[in-house]
Amino acid sequence: MVTAVVAAILSACPTIAAAAFHGYATIRPVVHASGNTLSGQGIEIVGPRATTGGGVIALSIDSLDVGGINPWAKSPAALTFAHGPDSLRLSGIRFDFADRTLEGSLAGRRLAVFRLGTAVDIEPATLSVSFTGGRLRLTDAAARLLRSRLGLERALAHGGVGQVSMGATETTLDCPPPQERGDPQKPPPPPSECIEEPSPGEPPPVVTTP
Repeated sequence: MVTAVVAAILSACPTIAAAAFHGYATIRPVVHASGNTLSGQGIEIVGPRATTGGGVIALSIDSLDVGGINPWAKSPAALTFAHGPDSLRLSGIRFDFADRTLEGSLAGRRLAVFRLGTAVDIEPATLSVSFTGGRLRLTDAAARLLRSRLGLERALAHGGVGQVSMGATETTLDCPPPQERGDPQKPPPPPSECIEEPSPGEPPPVVTTP
């Protein structure tokens, strides 16, 4: 099942430069015209875009450990919280599967920024991990830090951020990710030809905007 999730997520994501490639996490931010959410207060989450469009952000996974007591995955990509002329960069992204959080370095602080809002499916036998449709929520510390550094008049709501999914395996995938939109080169072989011993299963459901 997890390998099928990896294959489905691969088909939606852009080219990356990382030497080791283990899968992707995708984030689909929600857009609100008003309110106390991130987007409702004019904050845009900016990151590498998936080729499927629709504002989906694709975070490549370049290191992964799902066999230990505290399983995790790391991404070399970064996210930016943009608010008019001001912005804060979230780097050193790490998914903590035990705590079900996304953490990173934000404004010089290392902290958990989002709660994943879903169960995480780890398969020790295949050293793989997947989850779909997690509803991202800001942590208390991240909400306070963003409000302070971006000069927001109102406190940030923790919910209404968007949805997150992931498909990754500790096995290094030999296939390059699909080409970016508009790239004239031929696309790479289907992910099913790149992943060793694919396990049967249905692809993840399409992530919909709440």
